Amino acid sequence: MSTAEGGVIYGVIEASEEEINLSIVVQSAERGECMAYFYIEIEDGAPISFQVVSNFMGPIVKCYQPIVDYGLVKVNTQEDFEIELHNQSPIPADILLKKSAN
Repeated sequence: MSTAEGGVIYGVIEASEEEINLSIVVQSAERGECMAYFYIEIEDGAPISFQVVSNFMGPIVKCYQPIVDYGLVKVNTQEDFEIELHNQSPIPADILLKKSAN
């Protein structure tokens, strides 16, 4: 099958095949439920339509240094420490760093 502009897919299903596997990827930049409707026109046959419902969860953020340990630091000095975060999903992740009492 080949893809044309506008998200329309054209192709030919051989007459000898009784079934076809179709892979569909649904992506969203927002959380929550998303519905996509698909309509397949078949030449000399009845059209097929179906609906896909997906529930997108929040962003997947991976922290490579979950514990910050400064070790021994002199009073009134400044130390820098890098924290590496990776968002592994297409949904944007807002980051908030705040002081912990523990």
